[in-house]
Amino acid sequence: MAAAILLFALWAKIHGGWRRAHQRVLGWLILLYGIFLSSLTGSYTAFVLPGIGGIALGAGTGAAVGLGTWLVLGTVGVATGGIGLAIGALGMAAIGAIFGGIGGAAGGFGFQTVSYPLVHWAFWLPLIVIGLYFIWGIRIKRGKGTDAQHPPE
Repeated sequence: MAAAILLFALWAKIHGGWRRAHQRVLGWLILLYGIFLSSLTGSYTAFVLPGIGGIALGAGTGAAVGLGTWLVLGTVGVATGGIGLAIGALGMAAIGAIFGGIGGAAGGFGFQTVSYPLVHWAFWLPLIVIGLYFIWGIRIKRGKGTDAQHPPE
């Protein structure tokens, strides 16, 4: 695309000089090239591990669910093998926190695809601005007597 812009500018200069129509066409070509460069993105896929935030949120939520269960049901008695055990608020909160933390840790494992721009904005933004300037900007003036095809008036 950059080569096409350069070739058009040279062709316009050699065949007939620089005119407003050539300036606009060149402006549109530069603008489209800038937009094309701004749309180029790359991506990569990475294996991610759980962060401490996900584990902490899972444990905190599990503890809150355990306390909510205790508020609704009250103390729960468990009898196993001849031993009776009463699970109160702290026990239910601890069980909820343990299972919530395990769930938060398991939920953090996986693959994540990340997209990123291939061309930095510092390169394509000036191209867009220059293209708009050529399209709507002031006329490019020829110097008097500097072009052999256009003698001074």
